[in-house]
Amino acid sequence: MEIDTPWHILNKQELTQLINERLNTINETNDKNFTVTKGANILLSLAIDTIENMPHILLSSLDLTMSPQIKNEKDYLDDYFKQVKKMYENYDVQISNSEIGQEAVASKTFFANLITIKAENFLAYQKRYSIKLNDKLLNIMINYRSETDLKQCSVLLNNIKWR
Repeated sequence: MEIDTPWHILNKQELTQLINERLNTINETNDKNFTVTKGANILLSLAIDTIENMPHILLSSLDLTMSPQIKNEKDYLDDYFKQVKKMYENYDVQISNSEIGQEAVASKTFFANLITIKAENFLAYQKRYSIKLNDKLLNIMINYRSETDLKQCSVLLNNIKWR
């Protein structure tokens, strides 16, 4: 995968800080303790604006042997949307989810859906892609706010060379 400017690869410290900030905010608001799913591994995290972290691309894997409730890509995408709804239940936001379909990323077919999050002066999109490879899922998440952001993400993803 060629990563060109303006993309910045988030190092472990930046990524840990980003995840902890989001989890802390959500946990404080919901009085719950959300955690990262067991068996999930972050493979690569990229952002253009490292302060806002938008647009953002995250490649991760999920070991299905550690998540027996998830059997395939559709289960994963459905489960993820349920978790997002639960995380935002105490916020004044509207969350919608598209139907799960299939889309190509650099000529490899993934299951995909789009989550839209709307608030008073806020609109964000989270596109999720998932493909099963043996007993693991390869997942790609892109967070964006505009068509320009989406285009930047798409250009990067379509430069992936699968082996």
